[in-house]
Amino acid sequence: MNTFTDITAASLQAPEEEAIHAWLNLPQLAKSGHTYIPSADTWRPDNTQPTINVRATMLLVPEAWQNWLVAALVYRLRERKQNTMAELASLFKRCGEEGLSPLVESDLLAIRERFRPTEFGILANFITFWHGCDELALRPSDDLIDAYANMPRKKKTGRCPVASLDPIKGPFTPYEEEALFHWVCELYVADRLPLVRFAYMRLIFTYGARNVNFQQMVFGDIQRDEKGAKIQIPKAKSRNGHAGFRHEFHGFCLSQEFYQLLAAYKRNVLERLKQEYPGRADWDLAINNVPLFRRVRHGKEFDGSDPVIVDSDRLKGLEVEPDSQLHAPVRSLRGWVLAFAAADDRPISERTRKKIHINPHRFRYSVGTDMAREGYSKYAIAAGLTQKDSRSVGKYIKTSLQMAKRIDAKLKDELAPMLNAFNGTIVSDRQAAYNGERADRQIEDLAVCGSDSQCHLDAPLTCYPCAKFQPLLHGDHQRVLEELELRQAMAFGGDQNTAQVYDRAILACRRVIHDCQQLLSRQSSQEGVDS
Repeated sequence: MNTFTDITAASLQAPEEEAIHAWLNLPQLAKSGHTYIPSADTWRPDNTQPTINVRATMLLVPEAWQNWLVAALVYRLRERKQNTMAELASLFKRCGEEGLSPLVESDLLAIRERFRPTEFGILANFITFWHGCDELALRPSDDLIDAYANMPRKKKTGRCPVASLDPIKGPFTPYEEEALFHWVCELYVADRLPLVRFAYMRLIFTYGARNVNFQQMVFGDIQRDEKGAKIQIPKAKSRNGHAGFRHEFHGFCLSQEFYQLLAAYKRNVLERLKQEYPGRADWDLAINNVPLFRRVRHGKEFDGSDPVIVDSDRLKGLEVEPDSQLHAPVRSLRGWVLAFAAADDRPISERTRKKIHINPHRFRYSVGTDMAREGYSKYAIAAGLTQKDSRSVGKYIKTSLQMAKRIDAKLKDELAPMLNAFNGTIVSDRQAAYNGERADRQIEDLAVCGSDSQCHLDAPLTCYPCAKFQPLLHGDHQRVLEELELRQAMAFGGDQNTAQVYDRAILACRRVIHDCQQLLSRQSSQEGVDS
């Protein structure tokens, strides 16, 4: 059931004590606009959102309370999103596994210690909400509500990954972003990445929006007119609770190259729709309402054998408007990013010398940090990240300034000629180098890479600070130095913080030139003595 006509007047009335069982068997309306039956063990009114495990929640309270707990959940689901309610049910289940109850005052301290502050807040807010449902026969006592209110909250621990420039959780460096971008492009060119996932990763790289934003997009959100290409991204999160399915949008410019990619993706999907579902809809008319990322099977994730979209009697409706039930679940899109995070051949970070750690938040942090480096105001950054206001974007501007100060301090402390920016080994020829016999480890006529894995960084420009770098004694390192200094000069024209990232590579390259000159000078002197 998924229509408002399924809702009866009795469903909207408060349940009476002698008729609670019958009330729980009536269809109820969720915040998403879809209906469900409360007496079911699990609820999933919106198929694109997580399942709410009601059965596990009920078992945590005495039998006499169970129906009234479910009634309170029904009321709450009218106001809160399905994923929030699914998390609430999960918290109840975890309490049960620990032998604790959120309705027992003596258990509250133990629950608080086991849960994160946000999790405990979700639980406490629901208990308070339930207490306020005066029409329900059984609800939490005043004493329990006072206990929740007086319970000191745990302070959030840990540092902000953005402000601390955390190399594992924080924003990517420009080198890391470039390496990841080239890696993803290589996967697609080598037919190791389907077009749908390639388009998704490009969107994340470019806009850094949340998974739920991209999940709601349709092909009609990509447009081009006489002023150029543009894209609108649904605003799927709002403090005032009004941002539902495609309710509000943020518009952005779209590069010509990216527009051509998305247009080709649209043509590919259109042809598959015509082949796999001929006559089910006027696909030339419906294509603009077709999701960019589609549900392909009931209850299954994407794989190579999936159809272009789920076989559903709702396909005809796409001629008129988008349908949330035909969009891929958010968890599927999140799973794509996690698959990249687990890939064995992902690039190496120049900071940690380990494979770059990937999670969805890092792309978002990187977009915000990059905008701050380029001098955008906090209001522009908030708009670029599809945020309601600018209250949470100050960390990006603060981080940009901190980065510049930290790099400047580092360069002042360690004078350029003495800075240990180069930690590799100069070799007389390839035979003297580790991996010297491997053709894939040769870096032009300049050096040999001593690493056994490919890092996808911008060789040779980013190689000089690497400990695995083995520059050739007779290599033309002066040419690389000139290229690095040219890039830095161009970057200083618009982004001083990014330009300063080149400093370490320049210092390492200068040190290589200096050391090579010293070695060649000593060799020349030795040859003069021998002769």
